[in-house]
Amino acid sequence: IKNITTDCDRDTLLIQVEQKGGACHLGYRTCFVYLLDKKGKKTSVFSPGEDITVRAHFHRNDARLKKVNAGIAIHAERGNHLFGARSEWYKVLVDCKKGKFEVVLKNLPVLSGGYFITLALDSEGDAEHYDWLDKRLYFTVNNDTPRVGTTNFVTEWKA
Repeated sequence: IKNITTDCDRDTLLIQVEQKGGACHLGYRTCFVYLLDKKGKKTSVFSPGEDITVRAHFHRNDARLKKVNAGIAIHAERGNHLFGARSEWYKVLVDCKKGKFEVVLKNLPVLSGGYFITLALDSEGDAEHYDWLDKRLYFTVNNDTPRVGTTNFVTEWKA
């Protein structure tokens, strides 16, 4: 346990911990954000070229909040920031009443290694921040091709 606090009217207890292992009964880091393979099965192991679906469930605390912008970032375990995108760039805002969103990472262009996913919810235009799940999900990519590095570039060789 790192810290214990209450909210302003003392009806909610917040316990901050240093998590070791999965908190979900199925072994995932969280029950509310998870990865799916192309068949819709929860997993954390992928191959280069596969699609990954990131599914997130959330609860809005303010009923006046109607739509939010979702953000995603991918980091290599070695620390490199590989990718970042925001739903508003694709003309999509997340409906708070539904309390969930998905983003599909098409044709995963990375090679073997470990990767973290960071998720964020904020207002359109990034004026207010509602949630930040830093490196919340971890996944691995297994690759049996003799390539090195992080990114898988499609190459064509001629001699």
